[in-house]
Amino acid sequence: MVSAYLPYRLVNYYLARKNLLRPAPPINLTFSITNKCQSHCQTCHIWKIYQDNPEAKKEELSLGEIEQTFGTMDPVFFFNISGGCPFLRDDLPEIIKLASVYLKPRVIHIPSNGLEPDRIMSMLSTILKDLSHRSEGTYLQIKPSMDGLGACHDRIRGTKGNFDKLLLLMENLKTLQKSYPKLQVGLGTIISTLNIDRLGEIIKFIDQLEIDSYIAEIAEIREEMLNASAALTPRPEDYRQAVGLLCRHFGKRPSKSVGLTKFTRALRLIYYPLSLRILSEARQVIPCYAAFSNVHLSAYGEVWSCATLGSKKSLGNLREQSYNFRKIWQSKKANDVRDFIISWNCSCPLANQAYANMLLHPATLIKALKLYLSLP
Repeated sequence: MVSAYLPYRLVNYYLARKNLLRPAPPINLTFSITNKCQSHCQTCHIWKIYQDNPEAKKEELSLGEIEQTFGTMDPVFFFNISGGCPFLRDDLPEIIKLASVYLKPRVIHIPSNGLEPDRIMSMLSTILKDLSHRSEGTYLQIKPSMDGLGACHDRIRGTKGNFDKLLLLMENLKTLQKSYPKLQVGLGTIISTLNIDRLGEIIKFIDQLEIDSYIAEIAEIREEMLNASAALTPRPEDYRQAVGLLCRHFGKRPSKSVGLTKFTRALRLIYYPLSLRILSEARQVIPCYAAFSNVHLSAYGEVWSCATLGSKKSLGNLREQSYNFRKIWQSKKANDVRDFIISWNCSCPLANQAYANMLLHPATLIKALKLYLSLP
């Protein structure tokens, strides 16, 4: 069931980007709840933050501050919890409970490095029990990372034994699904110069796991990830081969369900060639709606348009504005960031934002609907 506010907000974003209306509240919220992480990934250096500055942990938003913030926000359709490793926050179940009370998301998404299967399963059980009573219509998506097989995965993620723990977690998650049908289990791969030549074997292995969804996203230089010095993004000619592989895979793979999951699959089939064009042409191939449809909260209360621009183009800080998200969202500083984006000053293949951009681009939306109807 589509939330009643979605059609209005989508029309609003389209017109607001043309400076005809004030932007409505976002439908997609990403919240980096912590920068704690026990991985040592080569593609992301968030784990270095507290290694270099342990005292900074104390600056993360408290549960009380999070509740104050959520209390000034409108409902969102998609709530993406990010990090760091989200499961390292002891109050993760309470954060999700607050989100279900104030934000009422239809989809909650949590990534995972899979390093602590027992801790993850314990927290998920608590979260799912609460959601089953409080928010019956909400889907919880858990998406661990698989960047290679065996030692390759461990090397990229910087932790020996990670792959074996990941497989144990996947087995446990599929067992948990039997009790909670609203739990969706997926996997994600970051395609980088470190593994692009092994993408085929990764996809083949994942197919055997019979999971609900799989997404591969190209490695980017992001303000959020502190990885500006790393040579991670594949060359366009190499990524083109990966795109062909992914499109063949998703085009023939039967969907386990219909509705939102199948439509997301259609969007992904469009996203991969689109991301290749963005990478090759270094421009917004279709208009970007960051700071319109989507918003990102940092662990320290910074409000960002997206993870790519991050603190370089902050809309404001929640602590400095008495945790009033609406005030920041409608501020001059926020409008200045929107003008920067509207003026085509940035481009990136960030998947989370690209889906909203495709929905708000009429020609691409029509293409996605046709593809949805034709998929097996």
